[in-house]
Amino acid sequence: MGMTLLSRVDRDGHLTGTFRCCISGSGPTTILVPATRFFPDPPDFILRLTFEVSVDSEELSPPNNSVATVWKDLSASVRDRTIIPTFEGQPADPAVVLDYLKALASRDTPAGTSSRWAIAATASTSPTTLQMEFQVLPAPAKSLTKNNLKAENCVSVQVARIPLNVELFDGVLAAGPVPTLFAASPGQAFDGLMENANVTLDDVHKLNARFLFMEHLTMESAVIYLQGPAKRAKGVAAYPPPFTADQQASKRQKVGPTQSRSADQGSETGVLNILLTIIFNRTHLVHK
Repeated sequence: MGMTLLSRVDRDGHLTGTFRCCISGSGPTTILVPATRFFPDPPDFILRLTFEVSVDSEELSPPNNSVATVWKDLSASVRDRTIIPTFEGQPADPAVVLDYLKALASRDTPAGTSSRWAIAATASTSPTTLQMEFQVLPAPAKSLTKNNLKAENCVSVQVARIPLNVELFDGVLAAGPVPTLFAASPGQAFDGLMENANVTLDDVHKLNARFLFMEHLTMESAVIYLQGPAKRAKGVAAYPPPFTADQQASKRQKVGPTQSRSADQGSETGVLNILLTIIFNRTHLVHK
């Protein structure tokens, strides 16, 4: 399974903040999930089931400007057959699961389960690579509306992970995915990128800082977490910018807002030009 990071560039060569993570693969992706990965304490007739999760690349790809899909209620997934309950390898009656979910939703404190797909960093690799995660929270999707529950940086129960084949920077000048750049006017955008190399570097850093080491909980911990105030998750940027905004502003103030330097006057311009060379050697600037 692979991922391509697409980013739009304006006429001045600035990355606009509009991006898309496109997932690709050969055929549907299928994983088998035991009932205990969806429910914290399922009854025996649910516990005996295994859920077959099957999605295509389009369903795996997050919406524009996001690294995660929206939370989807298990009942919706069972109805549209992207998740199929099975028993001993054969499809089970979906009505059994739907009735159970309906009973959970009718409780004084409504319960249920929801899932999503998210692109996250793989902590055990060097350099840091990315993976597609199938995530679950033991709550109905309509209850996951607080900012800290619907955000990309949201806690979850990690059910499965699939390594992603992604072209990455080497980490010397920038880290994270190498973007494919789109522009309405490629010629103008190219000139703008070359004239505003320091801005390009900042924009690439900000874009790749969206990819996170996400915080994962056990199913039991997730139940307790959802009973509380839904604190912000402890996920952190996998490819953080090398400087804070204040440090960057300080650097620019010393150089001057429009003043430029040749490579032999300091390393910053030389480094930025090398970054641009990498971008244009390793990505496409195409008309969109």
